Amino acid sequence: HFLVVFLLMVRAAALTPGRVTIAAVILGAWIQYSEAYIQQLPSEARKPFILLTFTCAAFLFFVAPIPQDRSYHNFADRRGFCCRCGTFGFTKDQGRLVVPNFMDVASNSVILAGGVFGIIVLMTRDNLELAGDEWQLSVCCPILFLATVTITFGSMYYHWRPCNETLVWDRLPMTVAFMAVFSFLLDDRIATKSNAKLGPLILYPFIFIGILSLIYWHYTDDLRPYFLVQFLPLICIPILFITYPPKYSGQEHILISLFWYVMAKVCEEKDREIYIMSGERVSGHSLKHVLAGFVPFSLSCMLIVRQPLIEE
Repeated sequence: HFLVVFLLMVRAAALTPGRVTIAAVILGAWIQYSEAYIQQLPSEARKPFILLTFTCAAFLFFVAPIPQDRSYHNFADRRGFCCRCGTFGFTKDQGRLVVPNFMDVASNSVILAGGVFGIIVLMTRDNLELAGDEWQLSVCCPILFLATVTITFGSMYYHWRPCNETLVWDRLPMTVAFMAVFSFLLDDRIATKSNAKLGPLILYPFIFIGILSLIYWHYTDDLRPYFLVQFLPLICIPILFITYPPKYSGQEHILISLFWYVMAKVCEEKDREIYIMSGERVSGHSLKHVLAGFVPFSLSCMLIVRQPLIEE
């Protein structure tokens, strides 16, 4: 924590020998004071944990602060949906009975359906005979799918009135979902000789760090920590797949989930271009919600079909 606070305070100013020396001292202090926590981790997880921390430290130290682009809130499809008596359909009027930014609001229903489907799968886990340890099925996955359901309402609230203040409530449940997925995959992939569980040690600290990244962005307008929370798991997932053998079958559904998420980010980036190409029928951001909603469906399918491959 000393390391993270220091790196955020320096805010990627110009590098000098003195600053590099101070950074080295801070790194040493962090290693010393975090030794107690690291010792709790299974030995097989300590090197990846330290590597992950140093990667985050390097990003925060060498990358300049990233402010929130104000144009982010200017979505391509600004049509409302009129519900007045005798008038029903899309409109650019912003009256009291008009749902603003209707397509971006309503498309979140796919994310809601994905989260509810995941919860139903967990509730019927005995009938479905889901494979997995108790922590994954009773703690991590419920947090993931409940966060997914909450994303729906946070995103609807944001798109009803797009601004930085409402964007916090859109990103908050997403951060919890990111950290839950990351903790699940680390626990699922990194096998330990002592059968010690990695997930219970990292889930809540990861969620706490994710929430702190949002608080930091909200008060400093610096997105660097949030970018780490959002994109570092995307980088680590292929590395986990290459480095560690799976303990369960059905891993293709995780890759499918990753594909849907990447495509959702592409659609988000090409919001206006997709809106124009579709003849102003659907925007890239609305498609982003639809594709992102496929992710919890894919993860639920993974839980349904997977079977143990190695002895736990």
